[in-house]
Amino acid sequence: MAKKIKNLVILAKRWNDRMYGNTYHSVKVYVNMKLVGSVGFKYGYERAFMTTVLEILQSNNYWPDSGKYLPSGFPKDEYDFDMWLRKNNDKVIIDVTDVSRRKDL
Repeated sequence: MAKKIKNLVILAKRWNDRMYGNTYHSVKVYVNMKLVGSVGFKYGYERAFMTTVLEILQSNNYWPDSGKYLPSGFPKDEYDFDMWLRKNNDKVIIDVTDVSRRKDL
């Protein structure tokens, strides 16, 4: 059984390695005002940090891991999480900052 999420705060930073064109991110996840996990440096562009957030929530039993996929091939857990975020936007803060230096991640 998943733990209850009363509020969710996501602090993410993205950095683009201009030399090679890759994008990386870092993320901190707070649930019910408690830090439940963070990742300091991970490959992923655009909204890839949200996949990292979901992985953190799943590893801390705040979100179930069904391992199922939609007919389109998109992971069902990611879809369900996206829908939960839309429905509960009054309980969620997402702060994303693009930084110019890797050391600022």
